Amino acid sequence: MSRSGKKKPKSGAKPRVVARSSEADNFKAILVCVFLVVIVSIVFAQTLHHDFINYDDDEYITQNVHVLNGLNWADVKWAFTTGHTGYAHPITWLSHQLDYQMHGRWPGGHHLTSVLLHAANSVLLFLFFWRTTKALWPSAFVAAIFAIHPLHVESVGWVAERKDVLSGFFFLLTLHAYVGYVHKRDASRYLLTLCLFAAGILSKPMLVSLPAVLLLLDYWPLKRFGGGKSKTKSLILEKIPFVLIAALWSLITFVIQGKYGAVAEAKLGFGMRAGNAILSYGTYLWNTVWPQNLSLFYPYPRALPLGGVVLSAVFLIVMSILCLARRKTSPYLIVGWLWYLGMLLPVIGFIQVGEQARADRYTYLPLIGFCVLITWGVVELSAKWRWRREILTALGALALIVLIPLAHLQASYWRNSETLWSHSLASTEGNYIAHNNLGNDLMHRQRLDEAIPHFEKALEILPSYAEANNNLGYALALKDQWTPAIHYYEIALGTKPDYAKAHNNLAVALAVTGKNDEALGHFREVLRIDPDFADAHANLGHLLLQLGRRDEASAELTEALRLRPDDPEVREQLSQLDQNR
Repeated sequence: MSRSGKKKPKSGAKPRVVARSSEADNFKAILVCVFLVVIVSIVFAQTLHHDFINYDDDEYITQNVHVLNGLNWADVKWAFTTGHTGYAHPITWLSHQLDYQMHGRWPGGHHLTSVLLHAANSVLLFLFFWRTTKALWPSAFVAAIFAIHPLHVESVGWVAERKDVLSGFFFLLTLHAYVGYVHKRDASRYLLTLCLFAAGILSKPMLVSLPAVLLLLDYWPLKRFGGGKSKTKSLILEKIPFVLIAALWSLITFVIQGKYGAVAEAKLGFGMRAGNAILSYGTYLWNTVWPQNLSLFYPYPRALPLGGVVLSAVFLIVMSILCLARRKTSPYLIVGWLWYLGMLLPVIGFIQVGEQARADRYTYLPLIGFCVLITWGVVELSAKWRWRREILTALGALALIVLIPLAHLQASYWRNSETLWSHSLASTEGNYIAHNNLGNDLMHRQRLDEAIPHFEKALEILPSYAEANNNLGYALALKDQWTPAIHYYEIALGTKPDYAKAHNNLAVALAVTGKNDEALGHFREVLRIDPDFADAHANLGHLLLQLGRRDEASAELTEALRLRPDDPEVREQLSQLDQNR
C-alpha cells in the first residue's frame, strides 16, 4: 500500500487495454469481410442464373474442345503452349478446364467461380490496406467500392474475362506476400512473392506493371525509402527479377498478338492512338464517378472530340502536378495516382490491341489507385471538420447506396446476349460489334427477319467487317438464298483469308449448289487453319459420304465425334456406315 492508501496499478494493465482494443479491431475487420461478401452477393448472385454470351465465351468455353474435355494432361499441355485468342494465359485456361470438369455446360457454375474470386479479391484488398496502414475504415471503403463498382461488372459477369478476377487474385496475394517479405526478409518469402507474381502474369499479361506497384508501395504505406541513394538502389535491384519476368511475358504476348492479328497498330496513326489514350484516361475517371451508358464494346471513334482530349489532358497534367507537389506531406496521393496511370498503361492504346477504343474490364485493378487517392485525401481534408465522423459515415453510406443498385442493374444486362447487346446499342453509337452480335443471337434463335437488319446495319457502319459478312451470308443460307450467301462469304474471306468459319460456311454453300470440288478445297482449308474444327470434320465427312468415299468419310466423322462426343447426328452417321460395311 502507498502512503495515500491507494493501490498501485498492476504492471500489465495497459497492455490489457491495448489487447482489448486490438480484439475490437479484429472483430470489426471480420464484420467488414462479411459485409464485403454480402454486397458482392447482392450485386452478382444473379449471374448464377445468367447464360453464356456470344462474344468470346464460345472461344473460351462453349466451343473450345480443349476446355470441353475438362482437365487432362494433353489439354493442360495445350494450355501452356497455345496462343489461342491472341493471349498466353495458361492459368486462366486451367481454371476454365477445371470449371468444365466440375460444372459441365451449366453457365451458373462458371459464373460462380468468377463471383467467388471477386469476393475473395475484395476481402484481400481490405486486409492488405488495413494491414499496411492500420486505417480500418478507409481500407474498408476502398474495398467496398472495388467490390460493387459498375465498371467492374464486366470483369465479374463475363465468364470469358475470368482472367481479370483470377489475375487480380494472384496480384493481391503477391502484395500480401511482399509485405510478409518486407517484415522478414528471407529467401523463401521473396521466392513466394515471385512465384505468386508469375502465377498472376500467367493469368493475364496486364500484370506486367506490378513491379512498379511494389516500388510505389515501398514509398507508401511501407515507407521503405529514406536511406539515401544506396537504399533506393537496393529497392530497385530487389525488383529486377520481377521486371525480367514481366519483360519476357510482354515480349511473348506481343509476338502472339501479332501472329493472331490482335495488334492493330498499322491501322491507326500514332496521333489518333495517343489522343484516344489521353481521352480514355479521363473517360475512365468520369465513369468512375458517373457510371452511366457502360457498354461491352466501345467503337473506335472516326474522329476524336478535340475538346474531350484537351480537357482530359489538362486534368491529367493538373492532377500529376498536385500529387507530385504533395508527395512528402501526402504520399498516398502520388502512389494512388501513379498506380492508376501505370497499371492502365499496358492497355491504354498506345499500341492498339483489338478494335475497341477502351474497355471497362481494363479498370479492374487500376481504379484501386484512384480510390486510394480519393479516400485518404478526403480523410486528410476532413481532419478539422466538426462532425467529421458523422459526415464521412453518411458520405460513405450514400456512395454505397447509389453504387449497389447501379451495379446490380448493370449486372442484369449480362443475363443473355440479347439483353447485353441491346443495352450496348442503347448506350453507344456506331456500334457495329453490338449490331453483329445481337443479329447473331437472333439468328441462332431462328428470328431471321429481325437478325438480318442488324447485320446490314453493321456492314453499313463497317463494310469490310468479316464477321458480319459471314453472318449475313449464313442468315441468307438459312432462307435458302444460296447465291447471295456465297457472295457475302467471299467478301468475308477477301477481308480475312484465314477465317475458318467463313471457309466452312462457303464450303457448305458450294456443296449445296453442286460445286463439290470447290467445296472440298474450302473444307481442307478450314482444317489447315483449325484442325480442331468439329463442324468442318462433320461437314466434310457428310460430303465425302455423298460422293461415295466411305473410308475417308468415316475418318472425318470419327474425328468430329472425338472432338464433340455428344453430337448425335455424327454418331448416327457413323453407326449407319458401320452397319453397311
